[in-house]
Amino acid sequence: MSGLEKALKDLEALSELDGTSEPIKEALAQAVLALKDIEESLYRYSKGLDTDPAGLDAVLSRLEKFSTLKKKYGPELSDTLKKAEELREKINGLENSSFDKKELSAALEKAESRLAKLGEALHAGRSAAAKKLSSAVLSEIAGLGFRDVRFSVAVETEDGHFTSSGMDAVEFLFSANPGYPLKPLKLTASGGEMSRVMLGLKTVLAGNDNIPVLVFDEVDTGVGSTVARLLGKKLSALSGTKQLFCITHMPQIAAFAGAHYYVEKNLSGGTAVVKVSRLEPEAGVLEIARMLGGKTKSTELGLKHARELIKEADENTPFRRA
Repeated sequence: MSGLEKALKDLEALSELDGTSEPIKEALAQAVLALKDIEESLYRYSKGLDTDPAGLDAVLSRLEKFSTLKKKYGPELSDTLKKAEELREKINGLENSSFDKKELSAALEKAESRLAKLGEALHAGRSAAAKKLSSAVLSEIAGLGFRDVRFSVAVETEDGHFTSSGMDAVEFLFSANPGYPLKPLKLTASGGEMSRVMLGLKTVLAGNDNIPVLVFDEVDTGVGSTVARLLGKKLSALSGTKQLFCITHMPQIAAFAGAHYYVEKNLSGGTAVVKVSRLEPEAGVLEIARMLGGKTKSTELGLKHARELIKEADENTPFRRA
């Protein structure tokens, strides 16, 4: 506006000297007045607008919800609006439906009563099975390097709490040493103890689960050669129905394997690299001999002992060695 007003003043001065510029001056004067009117109108309009930040946030939030709904029910906004109408009709149908509250309450009570009876029957069956399982597993693990080991399957009812599997909480309890109370297996057992208990469980349940492959790590922790032989026999028996992988440092256990793999760990560029190699039968004999005699060079006596272990294992193995 300031530029136009200056031009108007210049034309007024010019019109005093040259009358022919008078029409131009008049036209510019009218244009300046019109622009001032427009400026005033815009100012009044802007003052009347609602610039409340909270209101703006509400609008933006609503637009964001529209965008989310469009992605879900779109691709077009018309699809979203159509879905909204369908849902509105469903709500109206529910609101206009006539439900008998007493009838529904009676049906609910009847269903809860049946659910409780089924839960109690399931609890009774589980409790009976838990006693048998506890006894069977304890019998399996008692000779596996434990002193006065105890094992129990606890089945506790949670009143009023039902799930798709009933109303029981089942937990394995374990104590490996005399004088110590039974505690949850998952909290108290070491890695080796856990593996031996798992071996006992899987031996008992061998024909009742669909798990084809089992891995045992540190199953030989803290046991001597005699117990290791027992572990080897149990693993061998279980391998008749399962594929087993057993990581062991005990030659008495390794002797029962149908195939041997040598696991070694090396550092490469500051990173540990694990290498697993399949051993041929004679290499397996050499490795068992090395395990028997430490890291010194295997002697003929060590090789003889290794072959004797393997022969003894073969006599107690349900499969033919590959």
